[in-house]
Amino acid sequence: MSLHVGTSGWSYKDWKGNFYPAHLPAREQLAFYAQRLQAVEVDSSFYGAPTPSTLDHWAEATPPGFRFALKVPRDITHDRLLRDCADDLQAFLHLVARLGPRLGPVILQLPPAFTRSRLPDLFRLLEALPLKPGVSVEFRHGSCFVAETFEELRKRAVGLVTTDQHTGLLLSGPDVVVRLLGDREQVQVFDRVVVDRDADVAAWAERLLALPTWVRDAYVFVSNHFSGHSPSTAAALAARLGLQPPAAPPEEPGTQRSLFG
Repeated sequence: MSLHVGTSGWSYKDWKGNFYPAHLPAREQLAFYAQRLQAVEVDSSFYGAPTPSTLDHWAEATPPGFRFALKVPRDITHDRLLRDCADDLQAFLHLVARLGPRLGPVILQLPPAFTRSRLPDLFRLLEALPLKPGVSVEFRHGSCFVAETFEELRKRAVGLVTTDQHTGLLLSGPDVVVRLLGDREQVQVFDRVVVDRDADVAAWAERLLALPTWVRDAYVFVSNHFSGHSPSTAAALAARLGLQPPAAPPEEPGTQRSLFG
């Protein structure tokens, strides 16, 4: 099993002078980040698919062991609630495959309006995808956590996203994704740790280290709202897991890339 820890996003002005050097240009932040953490969650893809040139830049700026998690655009997950979206989801997966081995989980983050009655739309959509690990689903409505869901996702090699609102890890496909979200109302300062999360970090590390052997990859993404300064918390979790940041130099441009790495 491979473990990857990072933050939700990498471009925050509050990180300058405490994580990033004060005068580091914005265009160099990703490369700096990728030498210190193993992965990052991309939130911008929720609002619109990245361009091919953006994906190529991300791949070239990061070492081979680094991983990107991308959210599926909201047009698919929130506006159309997965109905008649198979072709658009296939197109999105084909696009982000440009990241090659740096592509981590593709997250279908569903809104609270997606309840148990809508599960057939999810199952039909997943049937149209290649039977490969790579996609993970995040439910926001508790009615979706039923035996049928776990059975169907496991059959399709699709993972489930766990958040810090859950008391344990949700297991279905060979990928495990954990999002430590925190409290948006409580934490609004991002340049330093304002909430002591040491006990939570220790608990999540223990759960991750106890994952079954059939899990292929596990990813953890820490939001700034979790503790106030997510790079510090992510680094603390990575240390508890015995992880080292990617050290190899980036591959040369033009390296062959394949879907889901």
